[in-house]
Amino acid sequence: MNATTFDTLQFVERLKEANIPDAQAKAIATAVRDSHNAAELATQTDLRKYESAIRSDFEKLELRMTIKLSSILGIIILLSMGTLTAIIKLL
Repeated sequence: MNATTFDTLQFVERLKEANIPDAQAKAIATAVRDSHNAAELATQTDLRKYESAIRSDFEKLELRMTIKLSSILGIIILLSMGTLTAIIKLL
């Protein structure tokens, strides 16, 4: 996953504008930056990539299920025809 950017200088300036002392603002900014660096956040690009992979997997699954269901339906039709033929012969 890609790293996210965090502007510590801008963050410190905003904290100082809110009357947070300089040393405390810098400590808070460092803590927030470190937490961002430690976190594995997904970007929009990451999400689109995984969405594409999941869609592809679902399409493959849908195709396999369609083939299996078609096979089962074919077997049911053949068995029904065989049963019907046997019933007709008995009449």
